[in-house]
Amino acid sequence: MIEPRINFRPETFLYLLLAVEIFLLENYLRHRKLSWLIPLPFLAWLLSQIHPSAIFLIDVFGMYSLHAILSTTANKFRNAAELGVIALAMAMGAVLNPYGLKQLLLPFYFQNDALLSSLTEFLPVLQTEYAPRFIAIAVIGSIAILLNPKRRLVDFMLACSFAILALKFARNTALLGIVMFVPIRNALEYWVGKISGMAARRLVMLCSVVAGIAGVAATGIGPSWGAGIWEENTPYKSAALIRKYDVQGNILNFFHLGNYLAWNLDRPVFVDGRNYENNRAVQLHDAIFRGDQGWQEVIYRFNIQAIVTPATLDYSGEIIPLVAALENDPDWVLVGQEKAGLLFLKNPVQEGVRTLPKNIIWRQAIEELNNTMALNPESKETYRSLATAYGHLGDDAKQAYFSRKFSALSN
Repeated sequence: MIEPRINFRPETFLYLLLAVEIFLLENYLRHRKLSWLIPLPFLAWLLSQIHPSAIFLIDVFGMYSLHAILSTTANKFRNAAELGVIALAMAMGAVLNPYGLKQLLLPFYFQNDALLSSLTEFLPVLQTEYAPRFIAIAVIGSIAILLNPKRRLVDFMLACSFAILALKFARNTALLGIVMFVPIRNALEYWVGKISGMAARRLVMLCSVVAGIAGVAATGIGPSWGAGIWEENTPYKSAALIRKYDVQGNILNFFHLGNYLAWNLDRPVFVDGRNYENNRAVQLHDAIFRGDQGWQEVIYRFNIQAIVTPATLDYSGEIIPLVAALENDPDWVLVGQEKAGLLFLKNPVQEGVRTLPKNIIWRQAIEELNNTMALNPESKETYRSLATAYGHLGDDAKQAYFSRKFSALSN
């Protein structure tokens, strides 16, 4: 596995609101009452405040609308007009957010981002460990659609669309599971209705319930239930030390660590996953971690008292300049180390704070770089960084070895 996620985001709201939307649309198809559609613009607005994925709600609404128009024989024009008004209202609601239209269209901006190749969520699902789940959902859903005599156009459209999305990006597998629920339920309802005898029907329903409970239980027992503590991306030890030492002032964190720190500590952090735009916070973040001239003044201005950061960039393999600068900066002490990164506190620290030798910085870098090298062996900077790290630790042989590797890749 490469990186499961660049950071943790509130996609649970997308899953929840997509399920609510499908519930409303199914009732609209059943009763043909416009009142079932009234909440949809609000759902699109709500999701756009939380996560840039309201476009999925609009797409699903479009598929249901096409099915609704083609499956009725009366008042087609009126139905189309009503559905068009709802679609327009959903789009207008979705753009009523701080980032406007770009928030709605953000999923399309990821198409040509080179960073995506380093993240499992943006890899084709068949190239990831989630391939068996995708295959199971696709096969069971396809069987349910094909074996149900009451086939519906919307089921085919949803299944094909979200299967293609999941084949392209593994992150869409969950969405495929959600849209497959209705056709699977409809197929079960149809075939159970064909079974003669109340006892046989109860047996089938009991088996279905048992299978569902067993599936949930098996998932809950396994390590994949919830995000949990993902040590490479969850600075839980640093958070505990910040709380233990009652760090006052502000926290400077590397971008992808902000979500967990803000949640765990319940306090503001420098940046988190909501700062995707190139705003002032991101600009300052980049300038400080690059070690640009004047970075100390920025830290002083914002009263930074703690820094949580990895030692290297996990895709390129470059050593983070700020971390190298902190090694020889007496104003900062190293107090924590974990897989997710390092914790520095502003000097002088209070009595009782246990400090660590700063050569741990380079051991941390080597551990991170070995992971990067395994995943991206063609990264030249990884070998140069390893040479630098071993040089700081006094291992001349390994420094020379990785210097030669860097030179060979550079030629």
